[in-house]
Amino acid sequence: MKLNKNIKKYLALSLITIGVSIISCDFDKNKKDTYLFNTDLKKEKIKTNIEEGKVLSEVAILNETILKLSELALTKDGEYSVYVIANKLKKDNTEIKNSINELAKAKLIILPNGFNKADVNRLLLVDEDSFSKAYLNRTGKLLEREIARLEYLSSITNDLDFKVLIVKYLMRLNHDLDQLNKKTIKLLTIKNSIL
Repeated sequence: MKLNKNIKKYLALSLITIGVSIISCDFDKNKKDTYLFNTDLKKEKIKTNIEEGKVLSEVAILNETILKLSELALTKDGEYSVYVIANKLKKDNTEIKNSINELAKAKLIILPNGFNKADVNRLLLVDEDSFSKAYLNRTGKLLEREIARLEYLSSITNDLDFKVLIVKYLMRLNHDLDQLNKKTIKLLTIKNSIL
């Protein structure tokens, strides 16, 4: 009888051990599947972070170039309305620059500390009579590119900080571009009527 009892205990213990082994194997399998899934998500997140940093760097360079062109326009003798637009662009883009720098610092993104020297040099070579038109045209194109890059950033990111920055400045930049385009059209109309 005692032998029968020991066999029953041994069988029960063996069944429990086998059951636990099977269950733990299943958990290991699920854990490995989850691990692979998370790795793919991490890779996608890293790619998105890299793209966000790249686009933010492009926006920073465009922003700094617009700042330099506006500072140059403020030093030239020209039309008062171009001076007003240059001053507004300088103010808005300085604010944007500060916000981008703060966001980049918080997100551990290193931004380039430069601008497009070719754009500034081209504008330096323009004579006084054509300066206002050249400034408005070049700055308008740069604003369009800055807006396009911010819209692209908005489409690829899910980061709330980026979204807030984009919403905050897209409307302002579109308004600045609209004002700049109106001034360009008015300037061309005046010059054509004189000719």
